[in-house]
Amino acid sequence: MNHETDALTPELLDKKPGAANKKELTTKTTKKTNTLTPELLHQMDAYWRAANYVSVGQIYLYDNPLLKEPLKLSHVKPLVVGHWGTVPGQNFIYVHLNRVIKKYDLNMFYIAGPGHGGAALVATFILKAPGVRYIRTSLRTKPE
Repeated sequence: MNHETDALTPELLDKKPGAANKKELTTKTTKKTNTLTPELLHQMDAYWRAANYVSVGQIYLYDNPLLKEPLKLSHVKPLVVGHWGTVPGQNFIYVHLNRVIKKYDLNMFYIAGPGHGGAALVATFILKAPGVRYIRTSLRTKPE
């Protein structure tokens, strides 16, 4: 594939699988690249930060994930389950894939393997769950 003349355009992404032919894939386009609007960029950044915040609460805290009271040592887990290093990247991928899926109406979904980054996908579920009440109760993992 010659990268100087080949271009995969958003129009090609809109087509059904197998609909793009070789001619379409090798046609050079001069269409101006669209960028994200400041409003969409702000919304995506806010979602990404919120998902990271919720993820931190899951990984490090037993209780008080919304910090409604001053943080105490008793709120912090002595043994961390999960790994922060993978979480921001997974949340970043999720927010951008979600944008592309919606924009181009793609038949696609995000698959993440099991492991230390599970807090990222759980954070997405929590943010999309109805009501803050779920967030308050779901992050309480302290044994009774």
